[in-house]
Amino acid sequence: MPNREIDEYGSNIPIIALLGPFGIGKKHWMLFIAEQYPAIFHIIRTLTTRPPASQEDRIFFNFMTEEEFTFWQEVAEDEGESFFWTTYERHEHKIGGASFSYGFSTQDLLEIPERICGLIALSSLGELVSLKEECEIMGWLDLKIVRLVPNDIPDGTDFFSQNLRTLGITDKHEVERQGRRAEHFESQTHDVAHVTVRLTGKQEADAIRILDAVRAFNVLPPRE
Repeated sequence: MPNREIDEYGSNIPIIALLGPFGIGKKHWMLFIAEQYPAIFHIIRTLTTRPPASQEDRIFFNFMTEEEFTFWQEVAEDEGESFFWTTYERHEHKIGGASFSYGFSTQDLLEIPERICGLIALSSLGELVSLKEECEIMGWLDLKIVRLVPNDIPDGTDFFSQNLRTLGITDKHEVERQGRRAEHFESQTHDVAHVTVRLTGKQEADAIRILDAVRAFNVLPPRE
């Protein structure tokens, strides 16, 4: 695994993960941040086997077939490279009820330009744990989290419960299983710097909140 040099300012290169349940608008806000500060942010594309919903989707995703996804996963495992996913899970796509695979590769992390901040959207704590582990292995990536929370979700609701609610999953055993997983993953990421943003649904107000959350990590100039 290549080990990149620390930049001339003596700090690691940050990756800001927008973490939130399905359908909360992570892609919208990731593009908003990148367009506001194109010289600072680099969007890290996610791998997926789902079909593109629009041409804009190609900004956020590398599309591949299930066969290609499985092939590269097996190659990575054979060669000992990290090519990590949502802990080998498949998410149910809300449109049509189909299931698709998601993931991202270490190559995408290695392609972050020098002295540029990486931006990535995550929908599961499993992805977050994998990304944290990869950042620790590489040694020059500094993970930060902006948690996006819907305004109608009660305070204290765990992340998996948000996703279950979004996907309409109510089976008691599945809810209990996801609750146990939430506790496990939360315990592995509690030490990662994070800011929580409760979205109001008002674009202008939410834009200010999200940029202020990113500013908390000292990667943006102060608000005027």
